[in-house]
This record gives sequence, structure tokens and C-alpha cells, in this order.
Amino acid sequence: MFGVFILSNTAKAQFYNGTHVGFGKNRVQYDYFEWKFYRYTAYETYFYTGGEELALYTAKVARKHIADQEDFFNYELKDKIKFIIYNKQSHFKQSNVGLSLENGEIGGITNIMGSKVYLYFNGDHEEFNRQIKEGIAQILFNQQVFGSNWRQVLRNSSLLTVPLWYQKGLTSFVSNRWNPTIENSVRDGVSSGKYKKFNRLTDQDAIIAGHSLWAYIVDTYGEAVIPNLLYMTRITQSIDKGFLYVLGISMKTLTKEWRTYYEKEYHNLVKTDEQEYLKKELFKIKKRRDYSEFKMSPDGNNFAYVTNRLGKYKIYIYYKDLDKKYKIYKKEFKLDRINDSSYPILEWKPSSDILAFVTEEKGALLMHYFDVNSGGVKVKALFNLEKVTAMDYADNGKEMVFSGIYKGQSDLYLYYIGPNSHKKITNDVYDDLAPRFIENSTKIVFTSNRRTDSLGVQPTNDELFDNQKEVWIIDYLSKEKTLSRVTTTPLISEKQAVGVDSMLYY
Repeated sequence: MFGVFILSNTAKAQFYNGTHVGFGKNRVQYDYFEWKFYRYTAYETYFYTGGEELALYTAKVARKHIADQEDFFNYELKDKIKFIIYNKQSHFKQSNVGLSLENGEIGGITNIMGSKVYLYFNGDHEEFNRQIKEGIAQILFNQQVFGSNWRQVLRNSSLLTVPLWYQKGLTSFVSNRWNPTIENSVRDGVSSGKYKKFNRLTDQDAIIAGHSLWAYIVDTYGEAVIPNLLYMTRITQSIDKGFLYVLGISMKTLTKEWRTYYEKEYHNLVKTDEQEYLKKELFKIKKRRDYSEFKMSPDGNNFAYVTNRLGKYKIYIYYKDLDKKYKIYKKEFKLDRINDSSYPILEWKPSSDILAFVTEEKGALLMHYFDVNSGGVKVKALFNLEKVTAMDYADNGKEMVFSGIYKGQSDLYLYYIGPNSHKKITNDVYDDLAPRFIENSTKIVFTSNRRTDSLGVQPTNDELFDNQKEVWIIDYLSKEKTLSRVTTTPLISEKQAVGVDSMLYY
């Protein structure tokens, strides 16, 4: 049972600000959001213009995930969950959500305040689905450990300090279980010796280590011990006593056994010789910076990449012949919040003289063209698109293919550079990601969670929940726009297929 409501002006203001914040902390807001919501028995989904499909999707998957996670935690939700859905992360950044949290920070990827879960869409329903699951898990965890009303929360939170690895590690495990990305991070942590100082881990390192510890507990003792651990932790107001009473071993012994388990798992890992690594190093990597979008120019002479530190990003070009790097662009400010690493998006023109990059600034989507020879930058606004998640140049240098988001839908677009216009190639609720031109730019290869080679087909609920991606090819120049499926890999999502010398690699 549900209904749709439009918030009043007063409610809009209260909801939009999200929480009371201190003087001078309000964020600059470039867009106006008229919020609406669907009301269901156990939850509500809030959305604004362009987000209705995301709200309906959230409602469908939340019903399933709430039931599954109540079984996992052996605990029923006490309060109705409010899912607050933003069409993209840059819209979420305009809100004041989280500014009054401890240390002024927003931890993790999914944001929780009371019974509210704040979500944003980046074009991939698999990631969006993970946010929903993590939000539900976090609320169930909070209610089970700290209580469901403010008196219980105040009392229990003053008596019990829950470390990041325990709380966020568990919600990460519940929402994402085990995958190659997690395994690679765990392997790096084990092989580098970082996990020997378990209690000193911070930020993402603590979450990944905690994720692997909970995975070890479930593999060794079974899922049934999780509710008992949380219950005894709350009763004894001690994490160590919770492990001791339920598992029969201390926290120190548990972490030792956990570390030994993974060290044996990865003992055959061949480490790269440090001196050999330094010989191949193009430039020194600085700590506390995230590096992304590493792109080599087609002629192999220049390398472009992005650095991000606390939300402030910079674009560099490393000139191989000069053995120097130059900063060509920077934006945003350093703030203690979730970094938006979804932009800028970089791509080289086939002639190697132009680096194109897309940014999101002051509520607008902008395409930039940096001339390597002159150092000049031309800027054009992109219209009727909310976000570009990937792009590729055609061989003629006059067109591009986008993976773009509009009204909660990720589709392929053909972009004409000269007139600054675009048209849709695909148009359905399936995610169409990471497109690349192949076969002399006559076809496009991309990844998608679609299950049929027919365009415009609406998925069933079961198909909607299954976000595993396969590689597809579309003959976009033909009148019928025929689709061909390339891979069928159960339980594995394919990524970033490219064409090389008439062959396809993925």
C-alpha cells in the first residue's frame, strides 16, 4: 500500500537542509528540488524531478532486502525507513546532510541519519543496489546495538564505542559479501603487513579489514553467530566480551587467527621487486591522494590522469619526452566528506592533440577541450543530460559515444562535437556502461545488465534485481540498431571491453 505526496514549502525547507548545522556551514545550492515521496508500510522513498524511476526501483528492491536482512540479523525493524534519493552525487553534495555529524564528516558510502538513508545514482544499478542494502544493514545494526529510540541511543552510545571496522565492516560485508575488488584490497593489506596493526587502521582500510574479518567469522562459525555477537555486545557494552561469550575466544586471539588465515591464503603471492618497480615508475605517487582516469594518448607520448584529495581534484598531463608533468585544471575544495570520484572523465582525441574532459560544476555539466600544443581550453555546456559516466572518440574525431544518465536511466548517446548535440542510441531501464567504438567506429562495444538482444524491453522484477553485466555489441549505424551478446559469465560482471586489431578483449 502506498501513496504519493508533495512536501509543503515548510517541509521542503526542513527536509532539504536535512539537519541543523552550525553558522557558516551551509553548502552552496545551485539547483531547486521539489521533493515528493511514495509511502509504503515499512518505508518511504523520497525523490525529486527526474528521480521517480529510481524511487520505484528502490521500493521494489528494498522490500526484498529488508526481509532478507531481518532474517540475517534475526531482528525486526522498529521504525519506518526513509530513503532519500538524489539523481547524482553532485546533487547530494548540495544538501547540508552530515555537516553536524561528529567531526563534520560523513562516513562510508551510504549515509545514515536516524532512520533516513541517503542514496545517489551513478548510472550503475548494481552499485545503487549495494547502497540500498548497506543502508538497511546500517539501520538494523544501529537499532540492534544502540536501540530504536533516542533515549536508548543516547545511553548506549555513551557506554559503548564501536570502531569503524566493526560497524562499517559488517554493513559492507552484508551489502557486498565477497568480490574481486574486496579480495584484491584484502590481499594488498595482508601482503604489505598493514593488517598487523589492526586497531590502528582508519578510513577505507579499516572497513576492508573489518569486511574480511566478518567474512572469516561467517566462514568459520556460520551466519547464526552474528545476531548473538551483536546482542552480547549490547548487553555487556564490550566488543571483546561479546566475542568471548559467543565464540569462546578473545578479540586478540580472533584477529590473530584471522590474519593467519589470510596469510596462508595468499602465501604464494609473488611480490614485485621494489627496485624493479621504481625503474618503471613514471612519477612519484603521493600519499593521501586518490589517482584515477589514467589515459595514454594514442601516439603514446603523453599521459593524463586525475588526483583527488578530500574532494579537491586536479588534472595532470605527463609529457613523456620532457619527463615533466603539468597541472592543466583544478576544481572544488578540500572537505571532510565522501569524495565524488565519478568525475572528471577524460578521453584523448585520436590525433592526440586534444584532451577532452567532462566536469560537473555549479549544477552544470561541462565538456572541456584542452589543446596540448597551445595550452588553451574550450568549454561547452552539455544539455539534457544529468551525468556522463564514460566516453570514447570515434576515429574521425568528430563524434563521441557517451554513457549518460538522464531521469534515472543510463543509456548510450552519440555526441556530435561540432554542433554540440547528441541523440540516444539506446533507451530503456537497463544500464549501458563503458562504451567503446570498434571496427573502424562502425560498431560500439559496451557492458550492460540487459538479458535480451531486443531494445526497449522492460525487465521483470527478477531481472531487475539481477545486475550482473555482460559484454554487448550494437550496430548503431543500422536502421534496426541490432544487438549482439558477446559474453555469458554467470556470477561475474564484465567490465571495460575494448577492441584491439579487430579483436575484442574484456
